[in-house]
Amino acid sequence: MSAEPKSSDSLHQLKELMLGDELRDIAAFRQRLDSLDASSLERLSKDLAAALKQRKERGGKSFEELVAALQPGTESAIQRSISEDKSKLSNALFPIMGPAIRSYVVDLFRGMVKDLNETIRNTTSAERLKWRLQAKLAGKPYSEYVLLKTRSFRIDEVYLMQRDTGLLLLHVARNPVDEAGDEADLVSGMFTAIRSFVKDSFGKPGTEGDEDASELDGFVFGDREVLIEAGPSLVLAAVVHGVPPASVREQLKALLEELHARLGGKLENFSGNTAELEPERPILRRALVENRAESSESGGGGGGMWRAWLFLGLVAAGVTAWLVASAREQAKWDRYEDALRASPGVAITSVEKRGWWKTHRTMRGLRDPLAAEPSEKFAGYGIDPATVKLDFALMTSMDPAFAKVREERLEEERRKVGASLEKLQADLGTAAASATADGKALSGRLEEDKARTRLLVETLFRSLMADAKGLSITFSEAGDAVTLRGALSVADLAKVKARIEPLSRWLKVDASGLGNASAAELERLRSALDAAAVEYFEGTLQVVDQKKRDELRALVVDVDRVGRELGHEFSFEVIAHPLIGANRDANREVEHQRTQQVRDLLREAGIQESRMALKLSEDLGRSGAGITVRAIEVQGNTKEVKSQR
Repeated sequence: MSAEPKSSDSLHQLKELMLGDELRDIAAFRQRLDSLDASSLERLSKDLAAALKQRKERGGKSFEELVAALQPGTESAIQRSISEDKSKLSNALFPIMGPAIRSYVVDLFRGMVKDLNETIRNTTSAERLKWRLQAKLAGKPYSEYVLLKTRSFRIDEVYLMQRDTGLLLLHVARNPVDEAGDEADLVSGMFTAIRSFVKDSFGKPGTEGDEDASELDGFVFGDREVLIEAGPSLVLAAVVHGVPPASVREQLKALLEELHARLGGKLENFSGNTAELEPERPILRRALVENRAESSESGGGGGGMWRAWLFLGLVAAGVTAWLVASAREQAKWDRYEDALRASPGVAITSVEKRGWWKTHRTMRGLRDPLAAEPSEKFAGYGIDPATVKLDFALMTSMDPAFAKVREERLEEERRKVGASLEKLQADLGTAAASATADGKALSGRLEEDKARTRLLVETLFRSLMADAKGLSITFSEAGDAVTLRGALSVADLAKVKARIEPLSRWLKVDASGLGNASAAELERLRSALDAAAVEYFEGTLQVVDQKKRDELRALVVDVDRVGRELGHEFSFEVIAHPLIGANRDANREVEHQRTQQVRDLLREAGIQESRMALKLSEDLGRSGAGITVRAIEVQGNTKEVKSQR
């Protein structure tokens, strides 16, 4: 049986014959597109360096645009490198920054030493004192004004050369005629030869990669000095007459940095035509600075040491005078303070110096109103009252003289009261005698006056005793006798007895009926305390009624207070009654914790812990009764009450 070809195979063969080459090309293109990203990166890594080099060789605006495009990314990369690891960038910059910093520090100290020597030499000159005043009037710093007056120098010529080749780029002179000619090129060549000779002959070993470390910074010939400042691409040489200050080098450095910034792009592709650099000539001419010193009035240097000694002598005399005045003032103050401390009724607690020169003082202390006023003694010791501030609080001195004065004043007050009462009694007697003389017609009026007088005396007496609670007052019909009855507290009883003592001269007072109410109050409080209890929920430390617990605490405090008023001292026994249940060991722990809780409550109320004892009752008849407190009177001296468990 013959096999016929399928139609699909025939179609495939026909497509292969007609489009075979095109299909293979399409497949190759697809493969190249799929691998385009990887091949592009590989090709870019190979050709990037060559492309950048070719772009730089072309120069012009296109390369500047490339630099401007790369600048943000480069700055961001540097900032990120610094934030992640500062050591990498610092290690890379170390060979450059180290010599630059050392060179700067050397120049700085050299200028400081020169300026310091000049300042020391001229400090005491009268002319320099005049300059200081003139600098103030001119609104300039004194150092700048001294520089203008003392330094005489000028820069006659300035040479700008290319560092690597020594080629003279620009030359400026104070006289423009000197700028023309070939001498500038010869001088430039001489400078280059001298720099190379010094660098090769005297350069420090191991500084081949550090050009600034062995760079010549100047030399002197005759009355001239050549200042040399070198940069990465340019060298600036200035010919100076006179002695320039250190600030001149700073000006030359700043000028060189400015020229580097302006000529950086031109120097990279410099063809040797110096005419391209002519626009920078005005900038270079700024280096032709000059300063002329004023002639000294004395015709010579900067003053003399006699002025310094005179100045120091005046200062020493002033300090000595101030110390002597301070010592005299302190001596006066010490005498005043000793006299005041010796005065009765005055106690000084502190004396503080104040003010900028510590010439003012603040005195604090205590003073009896009967003592002498401290300010009255200022004049006797030569002390200015404006320099002293007195701050004395009141006190009561126990000095015998002051106590005697107070007793005399109190006796005087008592005498005045007695005289008033005697006068009142005399007036009453006069009124009674006058009424008797008037006869029976005036008897009714006399009785009325007696009744009014008795009412007045009774009213005064009752008002005097009004604050004594529980006091009963009974006057006789004649009004000349009074009977006092009642149970009073200890304090009220003492007040009443003290008040009736001076009145017994005019009134007959019967105080036999007065009693002490505190004893009855104490018994009532102790009975109430015996009946009070703190109940708890069964088996817990939770109080059933907080109000009853507070009442128990108040009763204990009252018993203690009233007992002390009567001269009795109590200890308190905190009793825990059994819990309901057969497990006594566990229940005793809860009972003990309850007694501790009540003890802490009473301690917070002011009852000393040494006066409290804890007791666990085994009276099963009072099971579930909670906590009670019993007051026990201490006989004799106070004794410590220990806890019982």
